[in-house]
Parts: sequence; structure tokens; C-alpha cells
Amino acid sequence: MSLNFDISKIAENIKHNGDGSISLVTRTMIFATMNTGIGEITEDNAAEFYARASLWESVFGAARGNTSGDIFITPKEVRDHIGLTTNVFPKESDTAWRKRLVDYALSERKRKHALALAELPVTGNTEPKAG
Repeated sequence: MSLNFDISKIAENIKHNGDGSISLVTRTMIFATMNTGIGEITEDNAAEFYARASLWESVFGAARGNTSGDIFITPKEVRDHIGLTTNVFPKESDTAWRKRLVDYALSERKRKHALALAELPVTGNTEPKAG
């Protein structure tokens, strides 16, 4: 399914670069709607949107970065994007969102563990010791 969005209610200088392309911050916010499970940013849900986005980034890393390092979503960026809407509906419940976050985090950690083990040299002693 495609991610559809409407940025018509966001200020021009926020949503577009000087050349008319969609700004990196706006693109980040559009894709953050999937991570947060919240398909629109409103005055009423901006704090929750920020909290979910911030927690997601604290677990999986910043949504964007540059040569100077990671760039995390800020409360100001969320406020600037009030009016953004996407087709991420209905809003994911707190319980479902937390479960998805934890399940995905555990899956990622298991994958990283398996990759790390695959890179280790095989030793001669692979049998478990008797108790």
C-alpha cells in the first residue's frame, strides 16, 4: 500500500526547499506517521506524536542525519507540521503501538545477534559442558 499525504496546510517555507522540492524535515514527518501509528498531526495530538517519534528514534536511531551526526525529530518540527495528514488510519492504539515497538525492537536485536555470531570464528569446543 502506498503512503499518501497532504501537506497543503503546512507553511510553504516549512514544507518546501527553495527549489520547490519537499523538505527533508517534511519527508521525515511524513514517514514518521508510519512509525508513530498516527496519520495526522494536530494541535491535540502533537505531544503524543512527538513522544512516540522520540521513543522510536531512541530505540532505532535518528530518522535523519548528516556528516555532523544524528538529527532527531524536535518538538518545534512537530509543531511546524501541524496540518500534515496521511493515509495512516485509524490511529494505532497505545497498546498496539507499544507492542509493535517492542516486537520490532526484539526482532532487530535477535537479527543483530545472529549476524554478530556469524562473523565470529568457529572454535573447536561447541559441545555444552555436562553439569
